[in-house]
Amino acid sequence: MGPEHPDTHRSDINHANELGELGRHAEAAAQANIQRHAVGGLGREHLDMLDAGNSLTSQLSDLGQHADAAELLQRILASRRRTQGSQHFDTLRTGMDYANQLGLLGRHEEAEEMLRQSYNAIMQRVFGPDHPDTLKCGNNLSIRLACWGRHVEAVQLLCIMADARQRVPAPAILAC
Repeated sequence: MGPEHPDTHRSDINHANELGELGRHAEAAAQANIQRHAVGGLGREHLDMLDAGNSLTSQLSDLGQHADAAELLQRILASRRRTQGSQHFDTLRTGMDYANQLGLLGRHEEAEEMLRQSYNAIMQRVFGPDHPDTLKCGNNLSIRLACWGRHVEAVQLLCIMADARQRVPAPAILAC
């Protein structure tokens, strides 16, 4: 395949993500940054470039560099809106990530607005109320509401998520 093949890029992005999962965040950030430079020739709005950027923001956040992560996520979000559209799941996921960074920076009103927009778009237009990604987004919003001391709203949303989870069959477990 070679170093320029898209599958090689995706593998390197996955490698950075797994380093982060192991708690090796500095290594993961370095790997993700190297990958961003490797795919840089593809163009700023190429999907591999945006995916590498998302990986880097995750590692920056884990390192406590929330302002840097938020700034990069804001640029990635704008690119995804232009290239994939505002209702594409990757755009909405990036919006949720950006909102979480805003929350960590104390920008709660902006964060809540973005989380609610993502949740409503995912629930109402993209996947529906019982889809696992809808439930994940609703859970993220409820966690943020609880962090901001809005426990009644958080519990109400968690009850909606719990009811939906009762309707959703458990996913099949695939053996690798």
